[in-house]
Amino acid sequence: MRVLFLGGEEEAKRSMEAGGGGRPLPFFFTPDWPTPGDAGDGDALVAPAARFLLDPPAILPLPVLACGPAVLLPECLEAGCADYLREPWTLRELEARLGCLERASIALRSNPAGPGARRLLRLLAANPGRAVPRDAIAAALGMCSTSGRAIDMRVARLRSALRSIGKGETADLLVAEDGGYRLGAGASRDGSRRRLV
Repeated sequence: MRVLFLGGEEEAKRSMEAGGGGRPLPFFFTPDWPTPGDAGDGDALVAPAARFLLDPPAILPLPVLACGPAVLLPECLEAGCADYLREPWTLRELEARLGCLERASIALRSNPAGPGARRLLRLLAANPGRAVPRDAIAAALGMCSTSGRAIDMRVARLRSALRSIGKGETADLLVAEDGGYRLGAGASRDGSRRRLV
């Protein structure tokens, strides 16, 4: 898996258990949040919890694993991160958590869901309960236009692929909303966000 880290190498080292086991860090470092169009080379992003909470992008282009103190874990999960690494964390823990994310998309690789199915699923899953605009979907899939039915057809193929691998409940959570698509429950009556089930 190609993993991005939001920040620099020293920041990553401070967040991890001392020494990191003597292994080189498996990250590609980025100073800024990637956009849906330029995140195609990444599979996941590790972000410091404070930055995830204070400076999140409107649309998360990749599944985000926030990292930080235990006290920020509930708030980060509620804000929509895919997982949380409590400091100090190890490379082994990161690999195990990334393995869980990867298993969710492996079945789609062998399924004829069409080009970009994994990227589309990652984009939608990185924004649980939020409508992802058509232009963000088009950028993530490398499409020039949001007009026509090309995006709708890609979403329909993704739903079909999810059902064919036994993920019918997930397929049912993929709905059109506000000119885009949403995966998961939307806002509740009191305005709070519900997490994916």
